[in-house]
Amino acid sequence: MQNREQFIKLFNALETRVVGQETRNGTELYRVRATNVSNPEYLPRSVLNASKNPQNVSFRALVDSQGIVRSYYLGYTATDIRRRVNTTNRVTQSLRYTDIGSTTVERPDWYEAANRTTTVAE
Repeated sequence: MQNREQFIKLFNALETRVVGQETRNGTELYRVRATNVSNPEYLPRSVLNASKNPQNVSFRALVDSQGIVRSYYLGYTATDIRRRVNTTNRVTQSLRYTDIGSTTVERPDWYEAANRTTTVAE
């Protein structure tokens, strides 16, 4: 699943609210929190496939003014429905992006050779 799709599903599934602002490395960020699942049908498939009725949800995110999610944490208690005996576990996911807009991607060693052997169909 692409991150964009994952974030859209998370933000649609959770009852989110902006709880503050902060500046990090010159970037204005909005602190977003959620503790309730308002639309469980929008939860990412990875959550729904492994659990039944996620409870005790904790969600924190930092989002910039362009809507880019810079980091997030999602935690919940879930009953695993994939086993014959249901077990309850605490599940957490977290992600953080750094150096957005300031990284350089070098061309791989094979790029020049591949470019020389490319032909254009007429």
